[in-house]
Amino acid sequence: GEAEMRGYVPKNPMLGLTARTAAVWAIGHLHAGKPDVELVKEFVSRMNDIQGPLPEMTPVRAMSAIALGRMQDKTELETLRKYQTMEGHGSWVGFGCSWALRELTGEPIPPTPVRDKVYSDWFLQPLGS
Repeated sequence: GEAEMRGYVPKNPMLGLTARTAAVWAIGHLHAGKPDVELVKEFVSRMNDIQGPLPEMTPVRAMSAIALGRMQDKTELETLRKYQTMEGHGSWVGFGCSWALRELTGEPIPPTPVRDKVYSDWFLQPLGS
């Protein structure tokens, strides 16, 4: 149940990336439209854990942002904007923040940036310039 899932939210790499990400996702659904102060603090803690030798795993951070949006918690808009800008919309965390901000404020999700690719190892290349 929910009590067991809450045990997967604090950082514990031994519990595994997939299980922790899924737990945060599921808790967000269980609390849709109903913010929980303790969960909000924990999700923000996951998002802020970017320093040190073992920062929080990216999918857990992204799902924490999405859970805040799903729960309709508007107390952390600045945190969401911070990581949306800092990490960029093309990243997992940046997109999660963009999605949450859309749910909370109606702000449109920015278009995903297109990255130019430069290839230099084609098997067919011109002989000279």
